[in-house]
Amino acid sequence: MKVILGGATGFVGQEVLGQLTQHAAVTSIVAFSRRPLPLPLSPKVNNVIIDDYLSYGPAALKAAEGAEACIWALGQNPTSDAALAKKVSLDFTMTAARTFTPAAASPSGKKFRFIYVSGGLAERDQTKSLWVMQSYRRIRGQVETELLVHAKTNAGVFEVVILRPGIILAKHTNIRDIFRGLVAPSVTVDAVGKVLVDTALNGHGDEPVLENSAIIAEGSKL
Repeated sequence: MKVILGGATGFVGQEVLGQLTQHAAVTSIVAFSRRPLPLPLSPKVNNVIIDDYLSYGPAALKAAEGAEACIWALGQNPTSDAALAKKVSLDFTMTAARTFTPAAASPSGKKFRFIYVSGGLAERDQTKSLWVMQSYRRIRGQVETELLVHAKTNAGVFEVVILRPGIILAKHTNIRDIFRGLVAPSVTVDAVGKVLVDTALNGHGDEPVLENSAIIAEGSKL
């Protein structure tokens, strides 16, 4: 399978890239990033530099031809600039989803699979009063809603699976990570990576959303 990866230089993206590279069923990886990935790269990896995630040029579209799935691990927390965070998390994601949605059904009947890394506190109800992380939760929730609507509108050619991990910890946890894992739901980055890769390859049935507990359970089996 040929897989697109968005956000290849991020914490989750780097882990996913490594796992995709090592997976025998993955024959080609189109890794989109703003800056070149560290060398050396596996022969499987085609690193495509994207200057503007709101506009994919001919070279990027050509590189993505034939891909059957996209793992989208690109996003930004609205720490100081909510407008920028919304652009990166919502606009970039939806542009990718629309860009890679096939124009027609494949002869095999397979749908293009888009796997989105959301967050455990994502809130789709934009009118709900929230006590903590309001901007982050609403933006992530809006992305989820728009992806699900897009999937319904393009039901014959596109499907979406949403992962909602809690705090994502490093593979080898330290004291700081142990404390973080005690105060909120958490999962290690390698477990998230395993579930993302497996979902890209095999889908996830009729369940479009995987919560943190499901990611932990499935990650432990893979």
